[in-house]
Amino acid sequence: MLAGVKPSDQGACWAFLARVAENGPTWLPENRSHHVSDDEPKIWQFDVTGTLRLLWFYDEGRVVVMMQCFYKQGGKRGKTPQKLVRKAQRLCDCYFAAKRNGTLEIKSEGSNDEDQ
Repeated sequence: MLAGVKPSDQGACWAFLARVAENGPTWLPENRSHHVSDDEPKIWQFDVTGTLRLLWFYDEGRVVVMMQCFYKQGGKRGKTPQKLVRKAQRLCDCYFAAKRNGTLEIKSEGSNDEDQ
């Protein structure tokens, strides 16, 4: 279950993420994956469907997906809300801080904590 994503868009989101996991984000055209911040670390955006967006960042050459999905307002001319970009940057900073101090826990949906 993806919080904030309409049930009708969930399948498309998971299929998109599966393709990116298999091929990497660089195979996507620029209009489907681009950075939305110039600050470091850069926050990137996947354009999953016509209006569904997903913010993410890199860590050591790997994609770290932040399951912060949102529906972009205003069509193609609409801008990604800076409030969401700032929140994503804070979450990214927390991720790297937890990684540095050894408290980072990675869990996936449906995983058993004993397996982690």
